[in-house]
Parts: sequence; structure tokens; C-alpha cells
Amino acid sequence: MGPEEDIFTRRTLRPETLAGFGFTPEGDGWRYEESIMDGDFRAEVFVTPQGTVEGRVIDLAAGEEYLPIRAKAHTGPFVGLVREAYGAVLRRIAEACFTETPFASAQANRIAGRIAERYGEAPDYPFGDPPEPAVFRYPANRKWYAIVMRVRRQRVTKEPAPPEDTPFADVMNVKVGKNNAEKYTGIPGIYPAYHMSHTDWVSILLDGTVPDETVTDLIDASRNFALAKKAGSRKP
Repeated sequence: MGPEEDIFTRRTLRPETLAGFGFTPEGDGWRYEESIMDGDFRAEVFVTPQGTVEGRVIDLAAGEEYLPIRAKAHTGPFVGLVREAYGAVLRRIAEACFTETPFASAQANRIAGRIAERYGEAPDYPFGDPPEPAVFRYPANRKWYAIVMRVRRQRVTKEPAPPEDTPFADVMNVKVGKNNAEKYTGIPGIYPAYHMSHTDWVSILLDGTVPDETVTDLIDASRNFALAKKAGSRKP
């Protein structure tokens, strides 16, 4: 994971702010440049219309990209200074031109908005701050009815590739009832539950494969299971 993904994973672009920050149109996106390290290096940042941030640092003396900032093996003090200077540029862009969101994927954020509108409930983070898993609970008994995790896609889909070679994805686990999981796991985008019971829960890949309406229906059903439990139960 590079510095761009570290900083922008849970942020949504506000395109109207880019020109004021200093971005200029380039192709179908926007480009920004800034000298760093007393003018010895140049940070170049490109933002796509979808809000994806790409960037590089140019060593002006060598006339080429300064790649050590992306190699974890390079831990020397000078590399650290360049890495931090570039990160400072990215963080200023993030604060000025992006809005922080609960999740990385657009669908996960839409679904969180639907839950907030319908039930007035927001996720909490029992395992630590983001990017740790986020849990939606029924308020009266604090029972989980959905959990959102950001994991390697292949760990859920079991695609024929090593987990470390596949991108990260937002995944939501919901409860479908005792021995009901097999009824849903044949639907594209729905899989046996990641890190939870394969008979009671399923995992939904929040990449748009499953329509928002279907995800919302499954959340409603899962929340009803939580509602049926006695108040005071705290186990998922």
C-alpha cells in the first residue's frame, strides 16, 4: 500500500475545490505539482474524476522518479525526509479537497447512509480506529447485525490468485438465519461469511456487484434477527 492509498482510502473527492488548491486540468483529471526538499525534488499528484489519487516524486538532479520512498526496505534518514515531505503534500490535499468517509468504497458509504436514514444508527469500531472492522448494532441489546471489513478480495471470493496479489475490498457480513447461507451464496457478489459462521452469515462484496436495494433488504433481515434477541446480549 502506497502513501496515496494510506491517506486517501477513506476520503471522497470534492472536485470544486481542486482549482483553488492549485490543480490544473489534464486529460480527464487534474494535476498538481509542488517543489519539496528545498527545490531538489518535485511532487506530482494526479487526481482522476473518480477521486483516485496517483503521484510520484521526481529527483530533479537525476531527472527521474525517486523510487526509494515506495520501498519499505529503504529506511535511511534521507529517504524518510523525502517520504515525509511528500506525505505532507498529500495530507494538505486530503484536507483541502476531500471529505473523510467511514469506508473506502462508494457502495459501503451509500449503504451506511441508508442505515443512518432508516434507523439513525452509525457504525462503531470495537477493535480500534479505522481501518479496523466497523460494526452496526441494534441499540437496545447492542447485538451486531452487520460488520464491514476491508480485506484482500481473494480471501472472500477465493479467486485463483494469491491473496497478497489481489486488491483490497470492502466486505459486509450479515446474518441470514440458521442454515440459510447456501440460499444466497450462489448470487454474484455474495459469498460464505468471512471469519464468521458459514451457515448463519454471508459476506457481501461491496463493489457494486450486488444492488444497493438487495444489500439493504439483507441488512433489514439481519437487523430483525438482532431485534429478536433478548436485551443485554452482546455476542454477535
